[in-house]
Amino acid sequence: MWSRIFPLPSGAARAPGCRSSISVPPTATRPTPFPCLSSMFPGKTSPSPPRWSTPSPPENSRLTRACPWPPFRPWTPRKRCFPLNSPKKCPGTGRSGSGSIRTPMTTRAAPCWTASCSLPPLPSNGTSKVLTGTRSRLRPLLALLLFLVAPSQSLAELRVGAIMSGDIPYYREMHESFVRELHALLPAGEKVEIIPQRPFPDPIAWSNAARKLIALEVDLVVAYGEPAARAVEHEKSGVPLLYAGVYDPEHAGLKGKKMTGCGFKVPLSSLLRYFKQLKRVDSLTVVFSGIEDDSVRQKEELRALTATQHIQLKEIDIRVVADLDQLRSLNETDTVFVTGSALSHLWLAQILDILRQNKVPMGTIFPDSEGGGVLITLYQPPREQGKMAASMAARILRGEEPAAIDPAVQRDTELVFNLVQAQQLGITFPLQLIVEATRVIK
Repeated sequence: MWSRIFPLPSGAARAPGCRSSISVPPTATRPTPFPCLSSMFPGKTSPSPPRWSTPSPPENSRLTRACPWPPFRPWTPRKRCFPLNSPKKCPGTGRSGSGSIRTPMTTRAAPCWTASCSLPPLPSNGTSKVLTGTRSRLRPLLALLLFLVAPSQSLAELRVGAIMSGDIPYYREMHESFVRELHALLPAGEKVEIIPQRPFPDPIAWSNAARKLIALEVDLVVAYGEPAARAVEHEKSGVPLLYAGVYDPEHAGLKGKKMTGCGFKVPLSSLLRYFKQLKRVDSLTVVFSGIEDDSVRQKEELRALTATQHIQLKEIDIRVVADLDQLRSLNETDTVFVTGSALSHLWLAQILDILRQNKVPMGTIFPDSEGGGVLITLYQPPREQGKMAASMAARILRGEEPAAIDPAVQRDTELVFNLVQAQQLGITFPLQLIVEATRVIK
């Protein structure tokens, strides 16, 4: 608050303790002459030029605003003023203290100030000495307890989070193999807490699962499938990421200082060749999920293959269960390929029921663990990927950087023919084709 300070004219009387000045609030234009000075001192006008200053609080006191600023009114000097230091009781306490208050000679437009009290220290007694002595005696005991508890805490300090999209059998078997192999690779007595997450195949669910594991401050995140790995990568948390079960990771672009993993590659051209040896293939229907990048890449690869072999390609992008009704329009001349999608294999039983009614053969690259009716299955064993992921995880948990571990791609595949389903569809497997199979369901 700036104010104009005018010295009192010589000969003017002032009260004891008052300053020899009058504080005037600043205005847009300086009134000339001031009515108050004219009334108090006839024939006197305000000196020119005025000097400017600001009222400052007294030393060693904390002043706060106590009243609002009223609108400007024609000012009148106060008839009295108070000394700069005066005794003041501390409100709200049962003790007496000393404070300072400053009320300069000012106008009603100037701010009001109050001072906070400075209380004397409490009288000392023996309580603090007793507490100090007790704490000093407890320190050795607390140190001993921390020493005894520390080993048990270090055994459970490793935490590994795992994200399995939809909890489909393919990822479940891979995760079980990963857990068994990881416990076997770690030193005896070193415990690892596995925190699994099984979100529904949906971008929001993947993101929530990744954020939950990051909030739990895990030492490593294992993501099964490319969509789950993308969700963890998008968070940019700095937590080491290990992916597994990713189709063709070399073209997936999963790279980073805190990222490594293993995947698989299945020759889709071989799968198409097996179908052509069983029946005439004029059209191929691909069931894929547009929200899963690895599923889209498989669809694009089949599009390139069918274009060179003059086969009509039909695409069915499933997002909800109602999208499966598009399969009801197929007939015996069609062939269906279901990509390695978590969403499509979550509804694999419904897909097989529809195709069985229309007698349409089906192939996929995820194993049909329950033998539900897939005619041809060409897949990479999930157990091998689980073991490879566990060996990488053990190296990361020992302190090795993920970027120093080269990603791996599994190319060993297993071929399964379902002769029971072939008999229901009226298809006969030639002997030279059965010889190539790893396993035959009879």
